[in-house]
Amino acid sequence: RFTRGVKLRDDSARKNLRETMVRRLKADLRESQGGFPTRIVEPVIVDGLPDDAPELVLSELLDDYRGVREKRFRTRTRKQQATAALLTVGLQQRLLSSIEAFAVSLERHRNTVRKEWKRTRRRRRLHPGSGRRLRGRRGDPG
Repeated sequence: RFTRGVKLRDDSARKNLRETMVRRLKADLRESQGGFPTRIVEPVIVDGLPDDAPELVLSELLDDYRGVREKRFRTRTRKQQATAALLTVGLQQRLLSSIEAFAVSLERHRNTVRKEWKRTRRRRRLHPGSGRRLRGRRGDPG
């Protein structure tokens, strides 16, 4: 690991540095080469939305879904739990981006869940009695 401004004292450190990809911040590149516009972040205050505004309703439904997934993955490995949580965060980010972006991501997620549901059902038919019983309505992918 290298820190900006720290001098390298031995040859092995210099060799390691040559073999390391160096990431530069846009601010650093902007200073040395230009070409990156400065991002200006302006807060947008949204007040007075009706309770049934699509953005609020979708946000509440997504939070409910997050809770259901957390319960479903409670007995899984930490890695599986982290993967499930990361997916939910991605959906939240897409919802904050735009409803259209969220719809595309949600449809993709829905198709993935359906495929996994079918694969699990097939596995259970081939190996009855193995694995946990899935909760939910019959044919409900998740």
